[in-house]
Amino acid sequence: ASDTYSGSVTDSIMFLKNNVAQEQAGGLDQMEFNHWWNYNTIDTSVTGRTYDANNHISFTGLNTQVASINGTSSMTISDKYVSTDSTVIRNYSFQAALINVSVNKSPVGWGQSCPSSGTATITVGMTYIKDGGTPVTTSWVFTLTFNSGTVNVSATSETTTWTNSY
Repeated sequence: ASDTYSGSVTDSIMFLKNNVAQEQAGGLDQMEFNHWWNYNTIDTSVTGRTYDANNHISFTGLNTQVASINGTSSMTISDKYVSTDSTVIRNYSFQAALINVSVNKSPVGWGQSCPSSGTATITVGMTYIKDGGTPVTTSWVFTLTFNSGTVNVSATSETTTWTNSY
């Protein structure tokens, strides 16, 4: 830390076999990953940013041919810009979830396959405030549905939805 900011990062990875923590990664059937991160500007009267993030992801079935991924992630960002004639604040919020995302193991490992099923949802919000005026809020909801190596994507803001497949 310093006199202008403070921050921390904490990571945790736990290897499990039959729901028992293991010291080595070999032979595991599950892995839990946690990540916490924050960064705070000490003097909030000047230009600066604050971040706060929290992630938890669970990988199961790692001893089979089809693994499942479930997890949540959240992050908030507060961004303040101070100039000679105005102050602008933007607050961002991100929430995400992986729900029963399945990945097939390839002959060389897990990293070469696309998700074969499952869903990911992401919610994004932003609030804009200039000089203490009325906040302007924008929000988006993204949904990704995986099906045999393709993904259907929808993005919604207010009453408008866009869709595409990849």
